[in-house]
Amino acid sequence: MGSIEGTSHGAFTTLPREILRLASNLDSQIASHGRGATTSDIDTLEELPADVNATRDEFIDKTQTAKRLAQGARGALWELGFQFTDEMTLRAIHEFRLAEQVPLDGSATLGEIAQDSDLDAETVERILRHAMSSHIFSEAPGSPPGRVVHTAISRLLATGPDALSAVGMVVHDLAPIGTRLNDALRAQRHLPANERYEPTNAATALVFGEGASFFGVLAGDKERAARFGGGMRHFAHGAAWDVKHLLTAYDWSSVDHSGAVLVDVGGGIGAVPRALVDATQHLGYIVQDLPDTVADGVDALPPSLSSRVAFEAHNFFDPQERRGVDVYFLRWVLHNWSDNNMDLVMLAAWNSAERTEAMWKVLIEMADPRLRFEGVRQLEGSLLSIVEAVWEEP
Repeated sequence: MGSIEGTSHGAFTTLPREILRLASNLDSQIASHGRGATTSDIDTLEELPADVNATRDEFIDKTQTAKRLAQGARGALWELGFQFTDEMTLRAIHEFRLAEQVPLDGSATLGEIAQDSDLDAETVERILRHAMSSHIFSEAPGSPPGRVVHTAISRLLATGPDALSAVGMVVHDLAPIGTRLNDALRAQRHLPANERYEPTNAATALVFGEGASFFGVLAGDKERAARFGGGMRHFAHGAAWDVKHLLTAYDWSSVDHSGAVLVDVGGGIGAVPRALVDATQHLGYIVQDLPDTVADGVDALPPSLSSRVAFEAHNFFDPQERRGVDVYFLRWVLHNWSDNNMDLVMLAAWNSAERTEAMWKVLIEMADPRLRFEGVRQLEGSLLSIVEAVWEEP
């Protein structure tokens, strides 16, 4: 988010003009794609083209800047300091399934929601009033106070199991780890340098037990693992993270020949092969992950893809048994690990970090001198990039 330069008119007049220009462009772009107006009740902004999302991102950035400017330093700190109350509300909505207690095409009283969620009506009202301040739920227009209807956000939580899992993953799995980050940083100061940034010394270990790593916790807890999988599917569905960007980000024809194989290391339930299989004719896909995840992937794989997509259990810390394949593909994997094994969430949960291009080059060269770093390519419309390295035998 950028700073605001002073002008003869003042930021409170120049910035709104810029916001209005972006808003007008955004309205026109949305209409040109046949979308209706978006409101707090109806979300029409799913899966927009890259150019529309670029305008939307700029609009959001400018409006956030205007908000902070209008709040002033004291007001901004006040809001930031009490954002934990948003997490408290989301935790209650998730844990007591409050979104599911409101009819999709009707309304419910606070008493009805309380009865179905095993909470008292006063508590439900306090939770939902706070949620409504963020446009999660709304009071039914034209009805007596206390009759609740859905907004677009609460409806998504009621109808989208992956969205609900994403909330659960954040509030139950990641947020508690975040609260112990400073304790972990203090403890790490007393460790040898080569152990300091290992995943087992992250804040995760202070929450789940000495030596615990985040993925180790998932491996031993099916409910938590399922929640994490659903949450990651939800976040991957966003336009900036969508796997569909891979279709045009790389020349897949260069590896699409008879007998060619792509190994998707840590590939979850196979989102990458399912996105690429129609864009290639010959390339076969092998998805490697932990046993429970592989079992879920096999169950979720459409029968029509079984001739080209296979799953196998593999821990990527073990030696790779698949040798001589054409492509080893790793998506949302390497950033989970420190350089020794290989953003603040990454630091707290995994003791790792997002890397710059220069950092990737160093990491790849450290891994093996036979790996030649080819560079980084930003994907248009995506927040992700492709990092490419080629194996060269001496």
